[in-house]
Amino acid sequence: MIFPLIVFTILSIAAIHLLMKKQKYKLSIGKISAIFLYKLAIGSLYGYVFSKYFGHDDTWFIHNGGLEQTHLIKNDLKHFLYQLTPSYSWEKAGNSLKDFFPRWLSDMEWNLLRKPLGILNFFTGGNYYVNLTYINFLSFWGLFWIYQLFIQNFPNSGKILLGIIFFLPTTAFWLSGLRSEAFLIFFFGLFLKLVQNKKKYWSAAAAWLVIAIFRADFAFVLIPLWYSWVWWLRDQRQLKRKLLITYAVFISAITLLSLILPGGYPWQFIVQKQAAFFKLTGSSVSLTPLSAEFPYWLKAFPQALVNTYLKPFLNEAEGVFQLSMSLSQLLVAGAAVMYLFMYRKPSICPPYDLKARAWLYHLVIWSITLYLIVGLIVPFPGAIIRYKIIGELMLICCVAVSWKSRISPQIKTYYKK
Repeated sequence: MIFPLIVFTILSIAAIHLLMKKQKYKLSIGKISAIFLYKLAIGSLYGYVFSKYFGHDDTWFIHNGGLEQTHLIKNDLKHFLYQLTPSYSWEKAGNSLKDFFPRWLSDMEWNLLRKPLGILNFFTGGNYYVNLTYINFLSFWGLFWIYQLFIQNFPNSGKILLGIIFFLPTTAFWLSGLRSEAFLIFFFGLFLKLVQNKKKYWSAAAAWLVIAIFRADFAFVLIPLWYSWVWWLRDQRQLKRKLLITYAVFISAITLLSLILPGGYPWQFIVQKQAAFFKLTGSSVSLTPLSAEFPYWLKAFPQALVNTYLKPFLNEAEGVFQLSMSLSQLLVAGAAVMYLFMYRKPSICPPYDLKARAWLYHLVIWSITLYLIVGLIVPFPGAIIRYKIIGELMLICCVAVSWKSRISPQIKTYYKK
């Protein structure tokens, strides 16, 4: 195992360094090596911990699925390719139009996670820890594109952003293992990069579709962010008004569609996602089951905010993961206090680039929305931290650059007609 791991690590670092030459904001070979080796070590720890103490978890299930795909390539290549077609999903859905789309999304996620591993296993010998070089190669670029965008907007925050985005233990742990989060951060970083360029909106749409395959709720909350950002870029005026209108129209449109379409979709999708979690067993937090009736949603909203922003409390934490989650909550809470301090003392925060501040504002609103959606759907603390981890990373980065650059989070200065 050691020799292939060394070889693939060297090849990955060399490939990143080579591709880095085309980037506007570059990292040195020393920083690339440090980041990649750190992520590889954290990812290996992730795999070991879940193998030894948690009965393998989904990370090893994905790995074993990759081994099954390797076996399928060797023995039944035709079926390996057939699994990529809509016909396969239609057959598994029992030829039911109602069940086809959820089945197809599930199969597409399955294919994107395991089929590349099935091919990679021919070169890595099917070793979990060697395969982590491929996973962390992908997640590195997602994180780098996010780092690049922050540096582009806040050039004086390079060191603190480097430390947070690549080395913060809580986020590195969940984004370095063999899980869908590694793919999600890759396509999320790519999406954010593409929406900055007006000529690449179709490419951004393709990245969004892949995000929807991995996590539909994550992609769902990106829609108003995307539209509001594109709208604001046209004239760079009245940011708050455009954000408010965008979210109001988005929620109204989704509600209207839910009243018109059969089955109550798209809101029914959130209800079904929550119901699927309730069928699982494990340590859970208090959460009202959702239904088509509006009062249940009103009751669930404050629970969702408490579960994602405050729980588990330090005295309630059970085990290492819940303790780390509780400490992470304290970090975010501390960051929020700093954010509010700057909000109330705008005099210490001189004006900054308008586009940079608008970009920051959009990310903060999106992160808060993601927290809320995760809180409505997921009743398990361990799953909550995974589902919201990218939003948490964005919140911490936003507060860090606000503090570093002394930007007032209250955007009062914008162009007017």
